Amino acid sequence: MARLFPSGWHRGWSFLNHNKIEFPTNPRLLKQSRVFCLEKQPRLAPDKTKENMNTNYKRGPARFGPETRFEVKPVPPAPFRAVQETELERLKNRLLLERLNELPGPEFAAYVRRAANEAVALAWVTPYPLLTFPGLFEEKTETALLYAERQKTVRARSADLVLV
Repeated sequence: MARLFPSGWHRGWSFLNHNKIEFPTNPRLLKQSRVFCLEKQPRLAPDKTKENMNTNYKRGPARFGPETRFEVKPVPPAPFRAVQETELERLKNRLLLERLNELPGPEFAAYVRRAANEAVALAWVTPYPLLTFPGLFEEKTETALLYAERQKTVRARSADLVLV
């Protein structure tokens, strides 16, 4: 390959040298270098800008006070509530067992367990989870049982449609 081409030959060399195309020395797009096109502010006359430059700048001595040291005690993001967690789990299990014993059938148990877990999660983020859990649990179980009844009727109707 070295014998076929002269040592100074490069791809496109003849095109660039014989067509006399002038390339800019600075290839940036001058007017489009900014991302946003904002309204142009009226500029001051060049002589006025020189008068206003550095008039407000005054250099002052730096003064530092005596060095003070103090201890920083990190504050936990939430209070330690391990005892409350176990009490909340006991309360959840007690209310859940009571509610599961009242259910008409075992097909609703999964819905009630899911409602209990959601109520625990919501109560845990409140300042007083042991006080708010029973009310949340009742609301969640009522809506879960209504949803389960609705799903039962939908399944019964769709089973009739599938058989037809």
